[in-house]
Amino acid sequence: MIDKLIEIGLNKSEAKIYLSLVHKGSAIASDLVKSTGIHRNIIYDNLDKLILKGLVSYITEGSKKRFFAQKADSLEEFVDEKQKILDEEKQKISKLVPQIQDILNSSDSKQDVMIFRGKLGIKKIILETLTSDEFWVFGVSNASVDLLGELFWKNFNVKRKHGKIKEHLLYNPDFKNVVNIEEDNLSETRKLPNELNQVTEFFLFDNKVAIIVYSEDPIAILIENKLVFLVFLQQFNFLWKLSK
Repeated sequence: MIDKLIEIGLNKSEAKIYLSLVHKGSAIASDLVKSTGIHRNIIYDNLDKLILKGLVSYITEGSKKRFFAQKADSLEEFVDEKQKILDEEKQKISKLVPQIQDILNSSDSKQDVMIFRGKLGIKKIILETLTSDEFWVFGVSNASVDLLGELFWKNFNVKRKHGKIKEHLLYNPDFKNVVNIEEDNLSETRKLPNELNQVTEFFLFDNKVAIIVYSEDPIAILIENKLVFLVFLQQFNFLWKLSK
């Protein structure tokens, strides 16, 4: 029963004291010390908490206080009051959330750099390019296919074409088109010279630069900064001119 009382919001000492009062009917503090094994000061602290929760009351007998457990349905009233407080807090939060989001969306508070780890993190970044009108990638390798799978890339290309998103791809020299990426009016590709083989992939979109390393523990760094984006785009254009 103590565990159940803890689940509804009492601490362990409160639960022990309350149950002791339930069994005794009433008790003074020294009786509760004996029955619960809890220190006298802690007994008084937790009796005060139980009184505030509406679960315990007391009368004064001379210089001593005698404590009583309130009727059983006081537990329901206690839980109802907790729920009422939670509902009020939820209403306050629902009004606060949009304000906080507005601040987070403001240019001064944007997070410039984020780090993603693992396959799901890499997918999240790549799929984010589908929210843009155009993106550029250099260092395209088969490592991305090995990690994410052919089906992921086939679905990605279907969604890209459906969204009419332009892509510009610079393949590594050893890239093999195992997912049959087709060049169309929305896609243009070239292959980097052998001496410019990249060990990472760089995705450029919406003033963001994603640097992806397809290692055993894949990791990606996403930088949101217009100046950095333009510098990498300039590098892409330079490599594009050198490629076939």
